[in-house]
Amino acid sequence: MADRWRQHGLGLHRDQGLEHSLFVPNVSPRVRALYSDSKWAGEESAGAWSQALRQAPDGVCTPGAMRVNGVQCRGTMISLKALYGAQGVMSTIAEI
Repeated sequence: MADRWRQHGLGLHRDQGLEHSLFVPNVSPRVRALYSDSKWAGEESAGAWSQALRQAPDGVCTPGAMRVNGVQCRGTMISLKALYGAQGVMSTIAEI
């Protein structure tokens, strides 16, 4: 599964507590390609997605850095547990 993430310039991170996060680089031609033809593509040097992700509720997204496809990147870590866990943001949407 991690290979599929890397094809699109994303990373899958597991911390020491074995919690998983999706890593989205601040600047990435592959991520930018995912958003081509949309307002989220942003300028060549920066993706609008990074600012949008950082507006998520507390505990969902945090700034971070990791190596993606052999390149060290700064970006945003999205906690999969905070999204999809028992008390996650996405679980409350289903209840509405």
